Amino acid sequence: MLEGRISRKDRLLAELDALGIWFGEEQCFLDYGWLGRLSAVSSGAEHEVFFDPDTQLAIKVTRPGAFGHSVVGPGLSALPSEYLTRWALHNQLFGESVRFLGALKNEAGFQLVISQVWIASRLDCPTASEQEIEDYFEELGFQKVSHLEVPVFFNPTLDLVVLDAQPHNVLKDDAGNLVPIDVVIGQPSPWTRNWLGITPNFQR
Repeated sequence: MLEGRISRKDRLLAELDALGIWFGEEQCFLDYGWLGRLSAVSSGAEHEVFFDPDTQLAIKVTRPGAFGHSVVGPGLSALPSEYLTRWALHNQLFGESVRFLGALKNEAGFQLVISQVWIASRLDCPTASEQEIEDYFEELGFQKVSHLEVPVFFNPTLDLVVLDAQPHNVLKDDAGNLVPIDVVIGQPSPWTRNWLGITPNFQR
């Protein structure tokens, strides 16, 4: 309802105010000591990643005051609503059970915390090839945008775009199945449609 009526910055502030109220009412705030029992695994542009030995799950924590990448425009950070929608779509598309666990609060803002399946990579073939990734997404109704150097997929039926489908974001489990773990999913904006060359009759 707010799209197009207020600036993206004002929308971000409005969402943060709403989230702060909701987190407080639902007791979603986590103590930083909660992270102390977890093993740090990696640190990327979007998340700090931990391993929870009790649940055998990956725990991802967003950067303070940031909510990952966006499909809306070049260099734009996602709004909280876009970040949470991204993971809801992730579950629907890939049959995974990413869960929102809560939020951390500091001077820089909120950090959202999610859990995700921990993938044990195959030692004989730890990464998926570009062709395997393309075949995987085609089975889900996505078409690769071939004129771009980066791997981008579009589903014209669902009107969804998947960005950053790199081998390090689409892993193989110990059974050889492909598992997307960190692709960026969302509905393309007018800028994104123009960038991708998406038309009502989109074809590769």
